Amino acid sequence: MMKDIYYYLGWCCSLLAVFTVRAVDFISPVDNPPVKTAGAVFEKAEINAGDVVRAIWKVTGQGVFEAYVNGSLVGDDFLKPGFTEIGKCRHVYSYDVTELIRGAKGSTNVFSATVAAGWWCDAMMSSKNAMPWQVGKKLAFRGEIELEYADGKRETRGTDSTWRASYAGPVVEAGIYEGETYDARRKGEGLKPVEVNSEFNGEFRPAVAKIVLRRDLALKPISMYVTKGAEGANTSAFGKAKIVRRVDASGRIHLKSDELLVVDFGQNASAVPAFQVVGASGTTVKIRHAEMLNEANGEKSRGNDGPAGTPYLASLRSAKAALSYTLGEGPNSFMPRHTFFGYRYLAVTATAPVT
Repeated sequence: MMKDIYYYLGWCCSLLAVFTVRAVDFISPVDNPPVKTAGAVFEKAEINAGDVVRAIWKVTGQGVFEAYVNGSLVGDDFLKPGFTEIGKCRHVYSYDVTELIRGAKGSTNVFSATVAAGWWCDAMMSSKNAMPWQVGKKLAFRGEIELEYADGKRETRGTDSTWRASYAGPVVEAGIYEGETYDARRKGEGLKPVEVNSEFNGEFRPAVAKIVLRRDLALKPISMYVTKGAEGANTSAFGKAKIVRRVDASGRIHLKSDELLVVDFGQNASAVPAFQVVGASGTTVKIRHAEMLNEANGEKSRGNDGPAGTPYLASLRSAKAALSYTLGEGPNSFMPRHTFFGYRYLAVTATAPVT
């Protein structure tokens, strides 16, 4: 009997040598957010203990999140983890990231994520009627990196106190009602050691469904025009927007700082705008989204909130529903990934000339 016990214990130890597991926690930036809906960045550089033949990353977040390996976006899903009861369930997304990592022994791979307030601690979740268990307090990220080595050993590395985070990433702030403010000049500076977040005590479930961005259903503008000022305005009406030029829907747009670009996509949709823009670093492009235009002569008695021909925004009520993008160096391409909008029309302005 004693011989059998010794044999059993030795067999257990050999399994532990093959499979190593490190603790996995939800982690949050140690600092408080500068604004309630500030976005957070998380990062950790991991060194391979051997030649990696397979790598699986299982991730979830408290807030809408995106995951990256060596700077490459992981997965084709959108607005993870979707709307769930925040006190009960977090959906976990599993990705084979073998092709994204440097597999040689001793190589360094950088795992990172951005997390925004959507469906966790933004205005969507913090209505006056919300219960305490419905509203999250602090953004957090959780990930498990499962590594399989060429010699058969396996290792799981999880988010823990060795990760670093900050609120200084490019997502300045974002939320489902708020929209998104993005500064392409910010690269996630000032990362600090994280703190363990214990807010969530519910169940982790594999994500069996996902939100997909239907790029095959992309809408192109059917018309675009630039306005400046209004004519026919009086104390009871905003007047009609002065159209200074119309823009070919397939052409290049030139927009000055004192002009408003109106874009019409032809139908209402739940969507996000994607664009390329050239301008001086630090220039900010601002976009508001609307389902209809102000009409007639912009009469206030008819409920108009601006000159006829400009997007009608009063129906948004308290929702900011705005996109703000600050350019970095060189040509900039952008599409928000931490919010979405319902609209047919865009109202676009810029703080300096852009094309």
